[in-house]
Amino acid sequence: GKFSGGGRNLVPTMGQLAVWNLSSYDTLVMLDDDMLMVDSADELFSVPVFAMSHDPLPLWSPDDATKMASKQTRLNNAARVVHPNKRFFQHLVRRIQSGD
Repeated sequence: GKFSGGGRNLVPTMGQLAVWNLSSYDTLVMLDDDMLMVDSADELFSVPVFAMSHDPLPLWSPDDATKMASKQTRLNNAARVVHPNKRFFQHLVRRIQSGD
């Protein structure tokens, strides 16, 4: 199935989920390949929970671009902190396979 995100059709891939199965690591920091690191990001390895970056662009309405449609922050998975867990990985795979 396709997921709508920001007007784009996104298809989940096993590569995005496989990180949850790397349980020989306590913490993984994943970055998109178009990101440029200009300083150390060591502090990300001490984040105790799953975390994603936020989208810096506010949501807006295409019907009225001058008025914000929402003040909610959107998540962006370009940078994420993951604590791998095989059981959670298996749960995600079952959900995708079942179409839920």
